[in-house]
Amino acid sequence: MADVPEVTPIAAKFDVSAAIHANDFMFLWHLGPDPSRWPETRQQATDYYFNDGARSAAHLDELVAELHFDHTKRPLRLLEFASGYGMVSRHLGRMKERYALTACDIHQQAIEFLRTEIGVEAVLSRTDPDDLVLPGNFDVIFALSFFSHVPHRTWGRWLRKLYSALANDGLLIFTTHGQGGHDRAGRPQFLPEGYWFAVSSEQGDLGPEDYGTVLVEPFYVFQHIERCEEASMVLFSGASWWGDQDTYVVRKAPRSFHRRLSPRREGDTTNQRVAGLKAENRALRDTIDAIHASHSWRLTAPMRGLASKLIKASMWKRGT
Repeated sequence: MADVPEVTPIAAKFDVSAAIHANDFMFLWHLGPDPSRWPETRQQATDYYFNDGARSAAHLDELVAELHFDHTKRPLRLLEFASGYGMVSRHLGRMKERYALTACDIHQQAIEFLRTEIGVEAVLSRTDPDDLVLPGNFDVIFALSFFSHVPHRTWGRWLRKLYSALANDGLLIFTTHGQGGHDRAGRPQFLPEGYWFAVSSEQGDLGPEDYGTVLVEPFYVFQHIERCEEASMVLFSGASWWGDQDTYVVRKAPRSFHRRLSPRREGDTTNQRVAGLKAENRALRDTIDAIHASHSWRLTAPMRGLASKLIKASMWKRGT
């Protein structure tokens, strides 16, 4: 583990583990590339690491409380995907009354560190989404800044893989490099599919065929969401994470929306048929009432109305 004496006070402030792994790429990124300056940058990097981890955990918690139907009924099964060495998961791990947390990362050292030092369940990810095995389905899957790094060849496959691990009514919450990232990169020309990829990232041990820096236009994301069966995009928020990453929330659509009326069976009486229809109607109304009660659902109604148009046209001018 890295020798970071400044960590203990700020970790105590948040009541989380003060352990930082020597290979924690996120912490090293904020220390800076020049080791000779680390004595100067260490306090700043430490403050950012713990404060931003706490902010991200709190923001995720707010989204889940707003959008998941069962958030007050039981602890939700939460997967933090591409968790690294616990910048956010150490804070999520404290919310035991609300979440049963599992972290997932590509680095075996991170998995061992998360289990032994951070104290959370952890599973090893893979470079190929088809090889990833997860322990069951999850009510919430959170991928912070993962889809801002994977290349086009696996981008959609990763989205479908994570979406497939959702329980019914589950939420997939993820971020991408949005317009802010596009501006900071000098507004490079997007490819016709709606993305731009660069061979660079803070993860020095991962090859560019698996990990780099990717910018995507919203219509690129919407197209991939549409390929997920029963997916419903319930929130899009531009530049809402770190000031330059877009946030997407996708729900595995309620089963009651897809329930067909039961076919009439031989021998059914009219009263039985009416009772069955009333029960189905009540189930649909309960689901609709829950959705309408969501503040974000109301606020994002115009966005959802425009989604089909955004799939066919970019929100930004390409190449400018």
